[in-house]
Amino acid sequence: MCGLALFCVLILFGCETAPTKDDGRVVRATSFLDAQKAFLAGDYDGAALKFQSAAKEQPRLAPEASYWIGVCRLKQGRTASAEDAFRRCLAAKPDDTLRLNALAGIGNCQQQAGKHDLAARTYSQVLASPSKFIERDLISYNYGLCLLKSGDAAKARAALQDVIRKYPSSPWAEEARKAVK
Repeated sequence: MCGLALFCVLILFGCETAPTKDDGRVVRATSFLDAQKAFLAGDYDGAALKFQSAAKEQPRLAPEASYWIGVCRLKQGRTASAEDAFRRCLAAKPDDTLRLNALAGIGNCQQQAGKHDLAARTYSQVLASPSKFIERDLISYNYGLCLLKSGDAAKARAALQDVIRKYPSSPWAEEARKAVK
């Protein structure tokens, strides 16, 4: 659960928060900003509605809006709805960072739903990317936990030891230490 909590505060790489030009006119992404404010205030239903509105106003924001709708639903424990939103994000072929975060979101949904084998495979896909714009320590920790819960103790131990070795100052390294004991 701790991993899920931190995941829900994932980085906003690529967010459109400044005014942008569209056909020579300045279009403000106010719905998107309002959605972010609602999310930060804990109003996840309101935020999801505002993210939907932002995507309708500015279709190029649809992948990111779908991602954040997924995060809102995950915060509410609505894993099926969250996974659908993350998959809509992926279907829109977002940039690599958003794609990886959406995949990590799907992994979180699968993990919460108790589908540990599937979640481990999903996290493995995320970790296979060389991108530096994902929370590798958290994703690696969740990967190790899913391996552990799916019964692959040897791989789980190696993955959790990897978290400890690669990210010694991360809070997830401390959690990994607890998990391997």
